Amino acid sequence: MPETTEPAVEAKAKADDRAKRTLAQRADAGVELTLEELAEVTGDRYRLRPNLSFGGEIRSHGFTSRHMAAAQLHGWNAHALATAEPMTLRLVDYRAALEAASPATGNPTAHPAAVSKFAPKFTQKEP
Repeated sequence: MPETTEPAVEAKAKADDRAKRTLAQRADAGVELTLEELAEVTGDRYRLRPNLSFGGEIRSHGFTSRHMAAAQLHGWNAHALATAEPMTLRLVDYRAALEAASPATGNPTAHPAAVSKFAPKFTQKEP
């Protein structure tokens, strides 16, 4: 059996530590998470009835209206379509994006750190 090297042991210990940390702990620590994970942490993702179908697609989870408004304002859906990978943000930026999309703000202005580079141009401010 090959002898385990120090870097390999250290890497395994780090991986085990990451697995033990909860999603909320990772979010609070400033780790970038997917939008779905952030919505889970903030309570903006919820379980749907089993086998609920939307246009022939069966879904098990949905998002609150404030998450959906932020997704529209910041181009998160365009990002997912363009890259086929989930967008990631820090919790502080996700919360700022939710606040920016709130009807209470009057005239929603996208939070710059939460805007996808694939967002429609109307969501991006000119320099």
